[in-house]
Amino acid sequence: PSVNVHLADFAIFGDVQERNDSAQVNGIGGAMSNSTVDRVWIEHDKVGAWMDGPFDNLVFSGMRIRDTTADGINFHKGVTNSKVTNSDIRNTGDDGLATWAESVADSGDSFDHNTVQYPILANGIAIYGGHDNFVTDNRVIDSGLTQGGGIHVAQRFASTTLGRTDVLRNTLIRDDALDPNLQFGVGALWFDARD
Repeated sequence: PSVNVHLADFAIFGDVQERNDSAQVNGIGGAMSNSTVDRVWIEHDKVGAWMDGPFDNLVFSGMRIRDTTADGINFHKGVTNSKVTNSDIRNTGDDGLATWAESVADSGDSFDHNTVQYPILANGIAIYGGHDNFVTDNRVIDSGLTQGGGIHVAQRFASTTLGRTDVLRNTLIRDDALDPNLQFGVGALWFDARD
C-alpha cells in the first residue's frame, strides 16, 4: 500500500450514470496505510471510496458522498484499524458503508458518528465477515428502498468467519423492507449467517 497519504478539502464530481462492476470509476481507491482523507465531497462516481487491503490505519473524516451507483465507502479484503467518522453518505446504489472481508479478515475497523440516508439497493451499514469491528453512534435513515435494511451484520459473499462485532448506540429510522429476491422481511437491524 501507499503510506502517509493525506487528502483534504476538495471535491470529486464524476459523470457515472450506470453501474458497471468491472469498471474502476471510483472517487478514491487503492490501499493507503497510516493515511487520512478529510472533508472530501464525492458525487456521481460508481463508489465513493473502494479500498482494497491488506493495509492498516486509514481514517476518513468529514466526508460527503452523494449519488453513487454502488457503495459509499467499502473496506475490502484485509483492511485493519481503519475508520469512517463524522461523514454524510446519501443516495448510494449499494451499501452506504461496508466492510467486506472477502477471503482476508477486516478487523479493528469502525464506522462512528456518521449519517447514512437513502441507500437504494442494500444496507445503510454492512459488516460482511471479519472480527472486532465497531458500528457506533450512527444515524441510518430510509434504507431498504428496494432491498436491504439499516445495519446488517453477516457472513456472506465469501467472507471470512464473522467474529465479534459491536453495534452500539445507533439510531435507525424507517430502515426495513420486504426483499423481493430473498422473499422475507429484512429488519432495520438484521443478521445473516447463511454462508
